[in-house]
Amino acid sequence: MTFALFGSTTTDGRDAREMRSQFAPNDKATEVTFYFEQGNNLYRIVRRPEQWLKSQRGDNLVDKKPIAKLAIVDKVGGTEIDSIAAKPSDVGTAIAEILNLSAEQFKKIILLPQNDFSEFLKSKTDAKEAILKKIFGTQLYSDFTSKLKELYSADKKKNETFATDLAAQLDSDNWTDEEKEQLSHESDEQKIVVLESFVDKRQAEFYSVEKQATELNKQVQTADKNFQSAKDLDKQFSDLDTAKHDYQLNIVNKETEISAQQQHVSELQWADGLKDTLRDLDSKNEELKKTNDRSQRLTVQMKLSQKDYQSATNKSEELTAQKADFDQKEKQSKKLAILIPDIERVERIRKEITKQEPELSVLQENLSEQDEELQKITSQIDAKKESLTDSDKLQTQKDALTHEKDNFVEILTPLENQKFNDKKDVNRLQTHLDELKSQLQSKTENLQQSQADFEEKKGHRQALMIAQLQKELVDGEPCVVCGSIDHSHMIKTIDADEIELKASMEQVDKSQNQFASAQKEVETLNNNISETTIELNTAQDNLKTATQKLNETYLELTNKSELTFDTEFNISSLKSIFEKEIASLTEQLAAANKLTAEIEKLTKDSQKVADKQNEFKLDLATKKTALEANQKDLKQILAKLGDETRSSQEITQEIKALDAAVRDYQEQVTETQKLAQDSQIKYSNNKTQLDDVEKQAAEQKVTIEKLQKSIDLVLSDSNAKTNDIKVLRTWITEINDGVLSDLQIKISNYKQEKTRLEKRIDELSTALADKEKPDLETLRTVLTGLQTQKDELISQVANAKRTFQDADKNLKRIKDIIAQQGDFAKKFSQLSDLYNIVNGQGNNDSKLKLETYVVQNYLQKVLNYANDHFINLLSNNRYTFELSDDPSDKMRDHGLDINIFDNETGKSRSSDTLSGGETFIAALSIALSLSEVVQSSSNGVQIDALFVDEGFGSLDDETLEKSMTALETIGQNRMVGVISHIESMKQTIGQQVLIKKLGDGRSKVEIVNK
Repeated sequence: MTFALFGSTTTDGRDAREMRSQFAPNDKATEVTFYFEQGNNLYRIVRRPEQWLKSQRGDNLVDKKPIAKLAIVDKVGGTEIDSIAAKPSDVGTAIAEILNLSAEQFKKIILLPQNDFSEFLKSKTDAKEAILKKIFGTQLYSDFTSKLKELYSADKKKNETFATDLAAQLDSDNWTDEEKEQLSHESDEQKIVVLESFVDKRQAEFYSVEKQATELNKQVQTADKNFQSAKDLDKQFSDLDTAKHDYQLNIVNKETEISAQQQHVSELQWADGLKDTLRDLDSKNEELKKTNDRSQRLTVQMKLSQKDYQSATNKSEELTAQKADFDQKEKQSKKLAILIPDIERVERIRKEITKQEPELSVLQENLSEQDEELQKITSQIDAKKESLTDSDKLQTQKDALTHEKDNFVEILTPLENQKFNDKKDVNRLQTHLDELKSQLQSKTENLQQSQADFEEKKGHRQALMIAQLQKELVDGEPCVVCGSIDHSHMIKTIDADEIELKASMEQVDKSQNQFASAQKEVETLNNNISETTIELNTAQDNLKTATQKLNETYLELTNKSELTFDTEFNISSLKSIFEKEIASLTEQLAAANKLTAEIEKLTKDSQKVADKQNEFKLDLATKKTALEANQKDLKQILAKLGDETRSSQEITQEIKALDAAVRDYQEQVTETQKLAQDSQIKYSNNKTQLDDVEKQAAEQKVTIEKLQKSIDLVLSDSNAKTNDIKVLRTWITEINDGVLSDLQIKISNYKQEKTRLEKRIDELSTALADKEKPDLETLRTVLTGLQTQKDELISQVANAKRTFQDADKNLKRIKDIIAQQGDFAKKFSQLSDLYNIVNGQGNNDSKLKLETYVVQNYLQKVLNYANDHFINLLSNNRYTFELSDDPSDKMRDHGLDINIFDNETGKSRSSDTLSGGETFIAALSIALSLSEVVQSSSNGVQIDALFVDEGFGSLDDETLEKSMTALETIGQNRMVGVISHIESMKQTIGQQVLIKKLGDGRSKVEIVNK
């Protein structure tokens, strides 16, 4: 169950892989399916440990990793409703959330494993607290404590931040070392006053320096104004000198050059008036030259066109003379074309006849072969029918024999199994009886040793008790045993020792339990031997009866059969005889069926041959008819063609040659006619163009004469700038290159610059008539000195202002921190007190944490319930649970340690001092009470089951009976499971799950209801 839920075992150090039996076969996986209810859901867990299994593809073993699945189902063995987890790690997490318990906590309060039963009773406070927190649902207090810790840590950090910030502000570089020293001697209240005086001092220093800077700025502005005025006047003197220098350089020195350029501008302007006329003259001369060239070309083309026309006329006359011959060729071509279809048909019919004649021969041969094959198959069918046996009769014999065999096996097998099982029971019981006798001998020896040990320890305890009584005797007071007041006759055999007495009493209890257990084991073995002997005798009688019945039945069956069998029964021999006879019939039946199948196949082959024979006959008749028709058509067409013996291909070639000759002749005629027509048109066009060109040349000559006359008249005029036409053309080239425009612009710029300079010189001379040139260096030196003083003073102002502002900002921040710190201090003090109390510190007298205190309250309820219902009953009113006032370990949490108050001594002691049996009943009392109290708690987890593994063997009969009564009481409203080997418990527990070992690592589970 623990493995199914958590994937671990109840035994420390035992790996989950050890859940697989070493006897398990390699092809069977170890797996557990576990159902449990929690809340309103039914859960199913399927889990496998890591294990080595046989590979699916061979005999090798492979390591299979662990598997786990968790789901909600509708019923045990029913349908899955919801899948919760499908991996081992996820299943473990989900189970912890569903049960609200870890594996270790589960083993402390629900499943109490062997040897770990008292762990919760003796565990320390922190271990108990972890379990009780889970099962009583006190997470609320943990969450409250965690939240409180977060608030406390945050506020503590904030409080520390205030102090740190204040110290940082007081230690700021804004305060001088002398000021910091002065502040260190002042109280917190007086520090603000002193800091305010520091700030006031810095403010006064700032205002003083700022005033000096304002006055010096005015002086700088005045000096700068005087310097700028002097610079302007000095610039006017410089501008006058520059203007005079430019006038001499650009006006006076260039006057001759400008005059020559003005003369050339006049020449170019005169030439510009003749530019268009001269251009037109040159253009007309060029046009006349082109016109003459074109006239010559047209004359040559006219002569060529006339020659081509004459040649085409001659060629046309020659072709006309050949027309009659080519008309005859065209008629011959048409006549031959009419013969081609008949000749092609003759060729096609002859080809078909050539193909049909051998085909007819092949068909006649195939028809003969089919006749022979059909006769052969018919002979084979007749021969096989003669040797065929009746298969239905063989099948009837085989079915009867099979039925007889099944009847034998059905009747004899149960009798044989019964005999085998009875014999197996006899062997098993005999072996078991021998083992019990061997165990009895060993247990008897163990009983004798236990009895001797018990007598020895009991005598030692008695001696110690007597010594203790002797030690406690007081002269004059009566002895509690004999009542005598005279103790002089007392014989001392051993020294009294209370610790040794206590240990001896525990040893006697333990030895007595071992002795009683040994007696019980011997008694149990004797009973088992008697029972086993009776079972063995019964089994031997059953074996004898089964053997006799088997032999009688076998004899009766074999006498009725027609087969011969062995005298002694042997199921293998019997089956062999039947199987041999059945096999013989099967072979005969198979041979008959095979022969029948061969006959059927031959019959089908015969039909196929007959069908094919009919196809050949039909095909032969069809082809004969076609051959005769072709021969008749051929005779008729040959009569129509007469003596024509040429092939269609030869006639076609002749037609192609005739058609090509006619076509070539027609193309020559057409080409010659077109050439004559084109030559005539070309000649006419050239003649028209030549007339137009000659007329155009005459007009161009007249225009050229007029233009030449006009130019000659201008050049011969007395006012002409030149009489040389070459000079004129040179001037016109300069005009075209932009020389005239450049000269005009240059002359205009010269005149504008002359006017500007004359005006500027006049203006500056007038403005400076009564003024002297200023001393700029002296004025610059004065201004520079004042500016240097100003820059230094500005720096002083900025430093004083920054020092004042930083100090004022520091002061405001300090006041703000002190104000916030005052408001926060009261709140933090209250939070600190609450934090200390919740965590068992400060004024918390009990020194218990809040959650420990709450859990302690629940544990007290558990102990109270245990005192009222269990521990007093089980200990005969000797023991009572109580919580320890002091921790057992000063260095750890406390408050949940459990003590035992002993009513016999009137003192309280640790639960660690209880004996083994006492520890068991104490732990059982707490476990039962814990279950009851949790059920009644509204916040607790639901505990509907409790499992106890062993521990009952250390109890005496009376305590064991009381423990069972307590378990039955608590079992009225939940399930209680007990794992034990105590025989008396087996007799009293009503519902049991018995695990019986079968040997070879196998076991059997039985459900017992009493």
